[in-house]
Amino acid sequence: MSFLPSFGELWAFARTRVLPLAWPMLTNQFIVVGSVFLSMIMLSHLGHAVLAASALIFSTQVSCMVLGMSILFSLSIFIGRAFGAGQHAEIGHYVRQGWLMAMVISIPVIIFFLNSGRILMACGQTVQNATLVQSYFYGYAWGAMPLFLSVVNQQFCFAIHRQKFVILTGVCGVIVLLFTANGMIFGHFGMPKLGVRGFGYAMAIQNWFSLLFMWIRFHRNPAFKIFRLFSGSLRPEWKRLKQIFIVGWPIC
Repeated sequence: MSFLPSFGELWAFARTRVLPLAWPMLTNQFIVVGSVFLSMIMLSHLGHAVLAASALIFSTQVSCMVLGMSILFSLSIFIGRAFGAGQHAEIGHYVRQGWLMAMVISIPVIIFFLNSGRILMACGQTVQNATLVQSYFYGYAWGAMPLFLSVVNQQFCFAIHRQKFVILTGVCGVIVLLFTANGMIFGHFGMPKLGVRGFGYAMAIQNWFSLLFMWIRFHRNPAFKIFRLFSGSLRPEWKRLKQIFIVGWPIC
């Protein structure tokens, strides 16, 4: 007698439990990758030097942002457990503590971005590359904090099975990014022509749009009222912050 599940049982479990959770996450990542690809096409029109620097820009950005936001991935575990137990008030506490941690994490990341040019030159990059990268991050630094806050919102939505809301936010954010990037890189639509720095500002605008879009929906949609997301304060709750950090730092 075998205690191992059959292929049919495994497929049924994956089809009913795993895929409904996984495909929205995959779709959201596809949207992010697609927007970066389109942005690279825009930057390529600024010349070979900018195109070369853009590879350094995105590798630096992804490294810093993923290291920071990975700690926040643990939120879906605690929120999902509370959601399964029907402890809706607990979810509000975890989300607010996640927002607080996101703001704290963003501070060293912003400091790094604002000094990225000097750091890259110290690591052996050319002055030209470092200057272009620094120009971008002067704009993008304004969008670091809202992106970390949005990660908290995403983990909340994943945990309570509202993944489609994350996809909707991502699609709207890409539309905003493509419009503002096209305008601020090349000076279209009456916007200032800022080149590489304009793309950094466009990314920051997208991040702020996504954050505000989510918060407005959380506030106005009756389905989110039971979680009382905006009813408490942002004072540190050290027990919850410790839980989030202990589970999150190995992911980071």
